Amino acid sequence: MRRDIAEPQTDSECSRSMTYGFFEISKIGWALFAPETLLFLPFAVALWSVFAHRRRLALYALALGFGLVLAVGIFPLGDLLLVPLEGRYPANPPLQEVDAIIILGGGSNPAVAARWGTSGIGDAGDRYLTGGALARRFPTSVIYFTGGSGDLIGDRMSEATVAPQLLEATGVDRARVRLEGGSRSTAENAQRLRESARLQSARHIVLVTSAFHMPRAMLAFCAAGWHGLVPYPADFRSTTFGNGIGWSFAHHLQTLDIAAKEWVGLFAYRLTGRAAQSC
Repeated sequence: MRRDIAEPQTDSECSRSMTYGFFEISKIGWALFAPETLLFLPFAVALWSVFAHRRRLALYALALGFGLVLAVGIFPLGDLLLVPLEGRYPANPPLQEVDAIIILGGGSNPAVAARWGTSGIGDAGDRYLTGGALARRFPTSVIYFTGGSGDLIGDRMSEATVAPQLLEATGVDRARVRLEGGSRSTAENAQRLRESARLQSARHIVLVTSAFHMPRAMLAFCAAGWHGLVPYPADFRSTTFGNGIGWSFAHHLQTLDIAAKEWVGLFAYRLTGRAAQSC
């Protein structure tokens, strides 16, 4: 019986050290400088100013903090950042032949699935739905799912443990699914899949991931030596600016976090050679 989840591949010690260091630094750095974290900064300054008896600075900091909260809560600022990313590749591109479909992880929460015995599908679950629809449309194609755990701490459950169940729910036969469960980032997705001889021999390959993530994914795959991939974006998030105006602080902040993280990730990938300059 075929083993569903591929074992993590062995890299050189130098490459492994560099990758793991980058992963940990990026996780810690983002936790410190994410928009949701930075929003606390004016209020922290205000609190310090009170204890330091600097009343005017405290008032300025409070005014700035409340102004930022109102701006984030009312206006879809994250959508402004998402639109250039989501518009990079067209939705529903025409396809003639498909030999393989690559679905990037990030659409489910395996910890939730393990806790409650459910699918654990998340906000980016459209990656599975889109991949499943393509698999039904091209019944001879092979589906490759790649995604381990992006958690810095915790049980680090691989998303590949729940992917077969989710894909089967969309009508995909598990026998068509190949899993890679050791990668923790987009760059590692691209690198580890390169080691699949059968996938390398496929001529027509479709890449499925969230639309906002597709530019970084394509550049990362190009940097890893992939060529001729057809981007098939899913999970679009942005709306028109006017439609997004209205009080929804949690939603707007989440969107702003996603957009900012993707732009920072794209810059960091290019800076460290994990993404090609063009593709």
